[in-house]
Amino acid sequence: MKPRYRFRVGIPKNDRLFSEISSLLYQASLWDEPRRRQLFSDLHDQELSLIFGRAGEIALSLADSKLSCGFTGRDLILEQANPDIVEILPLGIGKCHLVFAVPSDQLNHPISFWEGKTIATSFVHLTRAYFEKTGTRVHVKEVSGGVEGKVATEEADAIVDLTETGTTLEANGLLIKDRLLETEIVFAARREFLNDPRVSMIRNRLEGVMTARKSIMIEYMIPKEKLDDAIRVAGGQKSPTVAPIYGDDRYFAVRIVEPKSRENEVMDKLKSIGAVGIFSVLLNNTRV
Repeated sequence: MKPRYRFRVGIPKNDRLFSEISSLLYQASLWDEPRRRQLFSDLHDQELSLIFGRAGEIALSLADSKLSCGFTGRDLILEQANPDIVEILPLGIGKCHLVFAVPSDQLNHPISFWEGKTIATSFVHLTRAYFEKTGTRVHVKEVSGGVEGKVATEEADAIVDLTETGTTLEANGLLIKDRLLETEIVFAARREFLNDPRVSMIRNRLEGVMTARKSIMIEYMIPKEKLDDAIRVAGGQKSPTVAPIYGDDRYFAVRIVEPKSRENEVMDKLKSIGAVGIFSVLLNNTRV
C-alpha cells in the first residue's frame, strides 16, 4: 500500500517528539489515532497523508519535494540551506541550542585558535557558515553520532552539536564556547504550498490548541460597585465579558481569559475584593 494523497505531512517518529506532536494533532482534530504508529496514515476528510520518519529524514524529504509540509527541527531545516522550505510555526517542543563546544582548558582562547583544526559535527553546512563568518578556516569532519566523544578520542579538536543543558558536554570535558542558534520543532512547508488551504488549516488549528493550553477562563460574580476594581485586577487578555444576573441586580457576571500561569493569583485577588462564585474552566481549543 502507498499513501493515497499527494499532499503529505511529515511526522517525527522519535518517541518523545511523536508523543507531543501526536497529542497536538489529536487535540486539533487532525488525527484520531495518536497511539497508532505506521509508515503512513491517510486522513480522508482532510485529503492528506501523514508520513512518519525521523526528524532528519523529514527535513531531507521537504528539501527533495517528497513532502508538502511537516514537523522537524529548525536546525535541520537550516542545515538544508534550501530557500523553498519555510518555517511557519514554532511549537515550543524540543528546545535546545546548536553550540560550538571546546575542551574546558581552551575556553578562553580566541576563535582564531582553531584555525586549521578539526571540528566534528553532523551539521556541516551550519558549521562551515559559522566559521566562515568568523574568518576562521577549519576542517569540518562530518560524523553521524556520538559527537561529544570525538575530542576525547582525539578524532577532533572541538565540536558543533546540539545541547539542551550542556551536562553531557561537561561530562566529556567540553564547555560551550559559542551558541550558533536556538532551535526547536517547527511546522514548516514547501514554498509552493504556502497558499494551500490545508497548510493554513493545520497552522490555525495548532495555534488554537497551543493558545488554549496556555490560557484559562475564569468566571465570577462581582458586586456592581466593585466591577471597576475587578477589571483593574484582572481585565483578561482582551476586554472582559460582563452581563447582568437574572433576578439579582446587585451583581454582574464576568468572564475573562487569562494566562494559565496567573490562574491562582487572579482568583485570590478577585476573592479579596469581594468576588463570589469564582471558578476556572480549562480551554480545549481557541481561535483568537
